[in-house]
Amino acid sequence: SGASQTMRSYHLVGQALDFVMAKGKTVDWGAYRSDKGKKFVAKAKSLGFEWGGDWSGFVDNPHLQFNYKGYGTDTFGKGASTSNASKPSANTNTNSLGLVDYMNLNKLDSSFANRKKLATSYGIKNY
Repeated sequence: SGASQTMRSYHLVGQALDFVMAKGKTVDWGAYRSDKGKKFVAKAKSLGFEWGGDWSGFVDNPHLQFNYKGYGTDTFGKGASTSNASKPSANTNTNSLGLVDYMNLNKLDSSFANRKKLATSYGIKNY
């Protein structure tokens, strides 16, 4: 159906791609086992890619993924603790503040209405 089977995908981290054999504007979704398809898959495997056509269960012929060391060993979706999450430090460097933070620090009205008014007065359109 073309629907993803997972939300935890190598595609999300840029380590996977889906491909289809094509000639001009014509694609052939059944050509993965053709001589050219086999040659392409063999080359991808020689470069370190895993082919979804080799999988049992959910066979995903268009899928190639590069199994980068460490991916999949994280705790995503496994109830990982957030108690050790770092907290942002107070930043007093006004050169790196966002507009609202800068305005608040300088006790200026940072409401959207005021920011829009200021933007208009400085010639900034579509704020």
